This record gives sequence, structure tokens and C-alpha cells, in this order.
Amino acid sequence: MKQENPLVTETLKVLDAPPDQRLHALIESPFTAEILERIPTHDAYLMIKESFGSDSTILLPYTPTEKIISFIDLDCWDRDTLSAESFLAWITELAEASDETLLRTLESLDIEIVILLFQPFLKVVITRPTDDNIPELVENGYETFDNNYFFSFSENTEETTVLRNILDMLYLHHQDIYYRILEGVRWELPSEMEETAYRHRMLRLMELGFPS
Repeated sequence: MKQENPLVTETLKVLDAPPDQRLHALIESPFTAEILERIPTHDAYLMIKESFGSDSTILLPYTPTEKIISFIDLDCWDRDTLSAESFLAWITELAEASDETLLRTLESLDIEIVILLFQPFLKVVITRPTDDNIPELVENGYETFDNNYFFSFSENTEETTVLRNILDMLYLHHQDIYYRILEGVRWELPSEMEETAYRHRMLRLMELGFPS
């Protein structure tokens, strides 16, 4: 008798479970990561989206990066306009899941939407060591990691705390992304970045078979 593949069995067990029991079946499976990689993107998206604020932080570290990008593509746009609120909600969930999960997602996201997330809240001033306005910047609450790029958040909220922590993390681990954010906040036009990100998003969704 042909022995059943346990991964196939577990995958079917999750997909065949009643909707209100799928999440529990996925978390309890010994093949959580493998199932999340195998199941259709939309099924994975629904399970994780429905568990926001609770079990999503358990599942996101097991989720392939390309699927997380698809979740954001599906959930964070209203036609051709980026929903900053929805995007920040995903970033917050990823941050609560683990630093590694957040970092690998930030590495793969279109840099344009990352800049768009920061742009409404962040002010950036680029200085030289000989500039005489540095004490004034510090007095006005600007921070710097390199004594060259000074930044300040326009609000002090839970959301901007998350963004501030991301800058800290990126400076430690991915300075290329850190500097692209600061340069983009200062120089890039939001409309052009949004248009570029939207084109990339549509191409990815079309490759997955979602209607344009």
C-alpha cells in the first residue's frame, strides 16, 4: 500500500477544515511553514488577516516573504492609491512577529511604498560638520545616527514609535535602505513613487493570476 505523504495530508487537513477551525489546524500542524508555502496565496492571506492582533504574529515568521508581499499588495491599495493606514497595520504586525520577519520583508518591498509610509511623518535635514545649525537641530528634537542626516518625527504616537524603531533597526542592519528612506523623504515626489509602486504591484498580482 502506498504510504501517504504527511505534508499533503496535513495541507488537506487545513484546507478542508471549517473556516473557523483552519487557523487552529494550521498552528497546530508540525508543517506550518511548509503548508503556508504550498497553499494558495489568497487562502494564506485570509487566515493571517483574520488573525490580526493575535495569532498573526505566530504565523508571519513561518510565511514566505513573497507571500507577505502579496498580502500587502492585496490589502493595502484602494484602486491605484496606497492605503497608508493598512500598510502601517501590516508593518506593525510584522514588527510584533519578529525583527527578522520585518527585516526580510523590508528588503523585498518596493522602496517607494516604504518611503511613502515615512514621508508624512518624517522631516530630514542633511548637514555638514561645519554647519552652525546642528545645535539648533538637536535642541528642536532632531536625532542623528551619523552626525550627517538629522531626522525628526512630526508626531509622537504609537505609529511613529514603530517607524522610529524601524529606522534604528535599518541603520544597524541595512544602511542602504535607511539612507534611501531619508533621501526619498527629502527629495522624492509622492505621486511619482505611488505610480511606480502601483505598476509593480499590478505586475506581481497579474503573475499570480489575479485580475488587473
